[in-house]
Amino acid sequence: MDYVAVGCLSIDNIINTMGIKKLNVFGGNAAFGTAGISLWHDGEVGVVSRKGTDIPKEWIRMLEERGIDTEGIKDVPMRHMMFAGMIYDENGERREVTFNESEQSGELIAGFPVMTPEMVTMAHEIFAPAVSDIPESYSDAAVFLAARHYDRQLGYAKYFREKNPGGLIVLDTGSDYMRPECIDKLPELFRLVDVVIPSEVEVKGIFGDIPMAEAAEKMIQLGARNVVIKIGKRGCLVYVNKEIIFVNAFHSDTVKDPTGAGDSFCGGFLVGYNKTHDLVTAAKYGTVSSSFIIEDFGIEPALHISRELAEERLKDVVCYTMEGKE
Repeated sequence: MDYVAVGCLSIDNIINTMGIKKLNVFGGNAAFGTAGISLWHDGEVGVVSRKGTDIPKEWIRMLEERGIDTEGIKDVPMRHMMFAGMIYDENGERREVTFNESEQSGELIAGFPVMTPEMVTMAHEIFAPAVSDIPESYSDAAVFLAARHYDRQLGYAKYFREKNPGGLIVLDTGSDYMRPECIDKLPELFRLVDVVIPSEVEVKGIFGDIPMAEAAEKMIQLGARNVVIKIGKRGCLVYVNKEIIFVNAFHSDTVKDPTGAGDSFCGGFLVGYNKTHDLVTAAKYGTVSSSFIIEDFGIEPALHISRELAEERLKDVVCYTMEGKE
């Protein structure tokens, strides 16, 4: 296997910035990650995840028709609980909807599933893959570890590092452990991976409102070999030789749904870094992958983008340092 994404499949329900509602959309960080990978790679791509009985067969067939191996998707004999309700405001900021009967803030939106905090916890326990779900044939792949709880990600990272000591592992950090009280746990995980890719929100959550170069250096001191920080619709920041390089997002004329943009970025980044061994070039690959995801709902449209179109967009991705434009 050449590339693998490890994470979750999700049934997404979305109200975008224009007020358009879309229900039962194929999403999840593992799905978006593989979409980001497959844009740049026509060889072997696998996905490790779990699915419930109501995940449509057509969704899995969709992956397979794109050449994605689904041996690593484990069947769980119950209704799929990894679903989400997401509302985006006029600035593109996302609010995830849960329902808590004991709070006045609890809300029900027509068509959205009822998702209580307790159900969210249970979903992560049951539908986040275990190390035992990883097929042996995937062990030599370059790996994208999608955001998940600390113990799960640590288990995945240990497995792939032990199986393939020189293999490439890219980590999208989980918000549950990117907090000051968890900082002592980070070195064990960070030292196992090649690139740590947190969001700006997660970085500020753990270090406060400090310069991103300083935050990146702190993560290096905690064991990270390389750091790339996602900054939403603005793009990303690549930390190279104690310097921040800004990679601008590709500004598409059509933005329908930013869900999964960060995951597809990581998938594209993985391929770019594996091919070029250059962090900035890899970030450009990731930027292009995410630019196609935001143009429609779910992963399906992105699975049909041509390599030629991706290469054209790659030429238009701009990056620059503090000293000036590239």
